[in-house]
Amino acid sequence: MWSGWGIRTLSTQNPAFNPYNYQTGSVWPHDNGMIALGFKRYGFGAEAARIARDISEAGTHFLLNRLPELYTAPQRDESTFPVQYLGANVPQAWAAGSVFSLMQAMLGFLPDAPHDKLYIRRPGCPISPYSTFVWASMCSTSVSGAMATRRNSRCYAAIRKWWSVPASSHKANS
Repeated sequence: MWSGWGIRTLSTQNPAFNPYNYQTGSVWPHDNGMIALGFKRYGFGAEAARIARDISEAGTHFLLNRLPELYTAPQRDESTFPVQYLGANVPQAWAAGSVFSLMQAMLGFLPDAPHDKLYIRRPGCPISPYSTFVWASMCSTSVSGAMATRRNSRCYAAIRKWWSVPASSHKANS
């Protein structure tokens, strides 16, 4: 079901497959975000990274790099590119939100706002050389962030707590 531009809604092996139709082979960025989170959760970090890269690169083919609600994509090769589905909403909230789930899958972030915790599980690194992912998470009393950078074959990661709200002022505003 992988097209090279993301994972399709229907396999090319299915007789109903049509990549130019709404639900029978198109690529939905928000579905791909959830798929990437699932891959990451079950230990398939490279596959999650591949989805993140594919959706990100597909986004560069759309006006102002805005991901549409869905797009059609012939199998990726040097002569193909994704095309916005006719009538797809752009910008579209859940397509825009997919960027955050894709980054969360890449970096392994598990925010737990009620407990003011930010967990990192099996952090990943960008696939492309000389690329960087940055993620910020706001918990109930603080803002934390992480960055992962690939420089050639080496991966560098950093986690930083940027600021905290004193517990007394946080409780007073609750």
